[in-house]
Order: sequence, then C-alpha cells, then structure tokens
Amino acid sequence: MDLAPFLLTLVGGWLCGFAFVNFTLGMKHTGLGVVLHVAGAAGMGLLLHWMTFWGKGFLKELPEQASGLVFLFQMGSVPAAGWIWLGLLGRITFSASKPSEKAKAARIAPAWEDTSPGTQLQFSAVPMQTRNLTFVMVGVCLVGSGLAFWLLMSFDAFFLKLASPKLFVIVFGLLIGLPGYFIFKAIVGRKTIPCSIAFGNDRIRIAVGSENVTINYRDLDRLIWRCESDYARVEVHVHGRRISLLAGLARTPKTVLAQLPPLSKVTIRRLAGAGLEKQPTRRKDLSIFAAKSAKELSDSGVQTRGRS
Repeated sequence: MDLAPFLLTLVGGWLCGFAFVNFTLGMKHTGLGVVLHVAGAAGMGLLLHWMTFWGKGFLKELPEQASGLVFLFQMGSVPAAGWIWLGLLGRITFSASKPSEKAKAARIAPAWEDTSPGTQLQFSAVPMQTRNLTFVMVGVCLVGSGLAFWLLMSFDAFFLKLASPKLFVIVFGLLIGLPGYFIFKAIVGRKTIPCSIAFGNDRIRIAVGSENVTINYRDLDRLIWRCESDYARVEVHVHGRRISLLAGLARTPKTVLAQLPPLSKVTIRRLAGAGLEKQPTRRKDLSIFAAKSAKELSDSGVQTRGRS
C-alpha cells in the first residue's frame, strides 16, 4: 500500500474512534456511556487480536477483493481501537485522580461577577475556530501515523523477529498516540490569552486580550456555550462573523479549572426576549441559542431592528 492511502486509512479509522468516544461521553446516562465505552474497547481489542493471530487462515481463504477490504479495515481499526483505549484510559485516570473535597474547594471554575444590571466572567481561552482545531488534530494524527509507518518500515526485520507487524502498529498507536495528545494540547494551549465576557440588559461585551467587541442581542445569529470537557467554549455568530474562544484547552492556573460556568437564568431570559431560541441538545453542559426567523419574530411581537 502506498503512503497516501495508508495515511488516509489511518485517519479514517481515527475519526471513527473519535466519533465513538465522543458519543459515549455525550450520553445523558453516564453509567451507560461507561458500559458502552468498555464494551467497545473490549470488542475492538478482541477483534484485532483475532484478526492478527487466530483468524489468519480464515482471512487467507477470502476472495481477493474481499481480502483487500478486510486489510483496509484492519489498518483503519488500529487507530480507532487506539483512540477508544486512550479515551477509556482518560476516564480511568480522571476517576483515579479525582480531587478530594478539600482539593475541589481549592480548584474552582471561573465564576460570574455581578456588574449590575448584568454579569461578567473573566477566564482564560484560546481564540480559535473549531474548524481550525480539527485541522490541528488531523495534522497531529498524520504526523503520528507517518512516524509509526516510518519506524515500522525502517526496522521491519527487527520487528518481524519479535512479533507480528500489526501488533507493533497497535503498540505504536499507544506509544505515539498518547504523547501526541499531550503535544496537541501543548500546541493549542500556547495561544492562551485572558478573556472576559459580560452579559448586560441588551448586549454582550467581549474582551479578547486588548480587543473589545460589543454586540446587541438582536444582532446575534447564534450563541454556543459549553461548560465542560476539552470542548468547553463560547462561540458568537453575528452577521457572518464568528468569535470562538476555547476555554477547555486553555492553560490555567493550578487553582482554576479549564471550564465555564452555566449561563444564569436571567441571561437566558434576556436572550429569549431578544428573539433567540434555545435549541435542544443531548449534552447537559451545552447551550445553543439561535435567532428566530423574521416571521417568528413578527408573530411573537419581538422588534426586528438590527436584523437585515
């Protein structure tokens, strides 16, 4: 297999594993998500072990076209299984390193400050679009996959003396994938800057470093507010412009959690009064507000001034 199809197969497998882990993390019932995650990790492990050792004879008897598809599935399942296992390892380490009640009191999330008639939040964030974040993730995955491929091809004779090359691809996925995740966080975290966001009676004030922006609620097209995980962020969409601040990947002081507090009920009412409708989501820590159509605004009696 050439290098380009090989890397594309690895990236495709990684995306499948990434989607599976995100699905289990986003389930409403946390216990069910853990069970599904463990079952998926065990299933992928058993499947790879069978395809690598026990199923060789069966796979050799397949027709040539089917054998090629199975080979692509094998190569793509390696990064998928690696990411699923890394996600499970993250769950375990998070539970094992869960701070005590005393430690929790010492490490807190950013809190709202009363700035009557509104509230203000000061936090650390990385100004980056989620699209660019995906590009960085894919780039790190490609570099890691390329490194694993180079090591396997350069020292294939040595590896073949010890075990199956596919088994070493799995090992490389763990040895390279885990450091790659920390490198990814370090790369993104270097762009951390102090930010603040204030919700007033009828407008939002956003400060990103030395840049300040004021936006009326009625000019908003979309507001995304996520409180927890690496994807904790605030996104503001207005007239084709998008402001995206990633708090979950930002570098924070040891006493501050990299997350955002929930929006207050007063702020939610003010957004609704300005014609923004809260969208249904599967995640409890995610709030999405989208502007109603001109007809809906007219029917509800909300003024459309400021919208074109």
